[in-house]
Amino acid sequence: MIVPDASLRSNQIQLPAHVVKKFSIQNQWIILNRMPSLQPGNFIALKVSSPGCEYDCFGIPLEVVQAMNADFHDEYNLYLVPNALSQAECATILNPESQLGCFVMQGPKLTPTQDMMVCVFCQI
Repeated sequence: MIVPDASLRSNQIQLPAHVVKKFSIQNQWIILNRMPSLQPGNFIALKVSSPGCEYDCFGIPLEVVQAMNADFHDEYNLYLVPNALSQAECATILNPESQLGCFVMQGPKLTPTQDMMVCVFCQI
């Protein structure tokens, strides 16, 4: 299950600690895919936040929730990125922090939602 995590940057993901430890993916890039992949925003690279969380859920940043059309009951797939070249491509090409625009949908990928605005207002 995925949950929104306001403590993450727009290019991070929080995984369960036992998953991070089992696959040795601490501070590595992974690819998150929402099925069906109807738009480019459904396929992004996120860096695994260390050391991981104690719960059996994946935390995703609020900035990518709308772009992925995440309603938290769909199927999401995680792909491990095996080599250094692929890690570099994830850090540049699929990184949501550096790719703020979408040429296909003609608009921003990272757009503030009402919930994000309420959180910012409450913190001020």
